[in-house]
Amino acid sequence: DSSVVNGPDSVFVCAGDTLTLTVNVDSFPSGFDPMWYMVDCGDPRYFIHYGYTLKIVIDSTTMIYLRGENAYNVTSCAGLLAVIEAYPVPFVSGPPNACLGDSLQFFASGGQNYSWLGPDSIPFPEQNPWLTPITASDSVVYHVTVSSEHGCSASDSVVVSVLPAPGIDAQITDVSCFGDTDGSIAISTL
Repeated sequence: DSSVVNGPDSVFVCAGDTLTLTVNVDSFPSGFDPMWYMVDCGDPRYFIHYGYTLKIVIDSTTMIYLRGENAYNVTSCAGLLAVIEAYPVPFVSGPPNACLGDSLQFFASGGQNYSWLGPDSIPFPEQNPWLTPITASDSVVYHVTVSSEHGCSASDSVVVSVLPAPGIDAQITDVSCFGDTDGSIAISTL
């Protein structure tokens, strides 16, 4: 049959996103209009759209069909399985406090791919990166984007408070004479 509509077998779409399917006008059978159906091809109860581009939000995995129709004939149906993929739920953790110069490790789970972004906008593509040494002088935020196998993504962040270095006060009393033991050193934190 020369009036066949071809396409991929399946496509993944993130839950709640708009699925856009476009017919290649040059390869669509001449003299036919593109008709889109869900669940059952050709059944008027499942007709969803007429035209070369279909934009639809679906809430569950379903079959979408396309066929060419005119007043005298129809083409065969091409089916596409639209698979809904849930957004990942990121779980992130890291130390709540750190001192200047400390090394920090952050942890993320809940997806397949991970990308961290620190305060200097330097990306870290690891799942559980070590950052050494910390140089900020105040609270810093580290963001992570967690992606699923087919690109659905969600983000979360960790705030780290950078503690100031402790102040030290030293009081030194010299010995009164060489060999005496009356000198002292007193150290206190501020």
